[in-house]
Amino acid sequence: MKIPMFSTKCAEKSEPLKRIVKQTALHSGCSEMTVAFIMSHFLEQMAFEIASGKEVIIPGFGAFAAVNYNPKKPGLLSYPTPRFYPSRGFRNEVSLTCPKSNRREADFEKYRKRHSLWNDKKKKHAMVFSAMESFRQQVKAQAPSWECGVDP
Repeated sequence: MKIPMFSTKCAEKSEPLKRIVKQTALHSGCSEMTVAFIMSHFLEQMAFEIASGKEVIIPGFGAFAAVNYNPKKPGLLSYPTPRFYPSRGFRNEVSLTCPKSNRREADFEKYRKRHSLWNDKKKKHAMVFSAMESFRQQVKAQAPSWECGVDP
């Protein structure tokens, strides 16, 4: 399955998501298309809850919440931004099993800066909801039929 919304130059970065979708499909007995479709709805609803000021806790994995960010530059007002707080078990698993060569601080920092609210004031950023709808439409276009009795 081709993961939508990844350019061809980002093909390597789409591999982990492809493996996640494929493994979830194998373990659940659903098609990869159905898994991708459900995942997009899950993420959309999670974004809605966090944007509404709620904390979303996934036991054994971590918590997602909106927190106030106080800019270091004088004169800028604080604003809410999403944060992820991994559970102790998840932190330990990563700490004990992730090889040091796979830790990608520089790449992650580049991603964070590219997606900053202040990166390009003229740029119109798509909301999570429209991005997930676009994701679903692209997945649906690849799907010959739906399995698990779900017709997205």
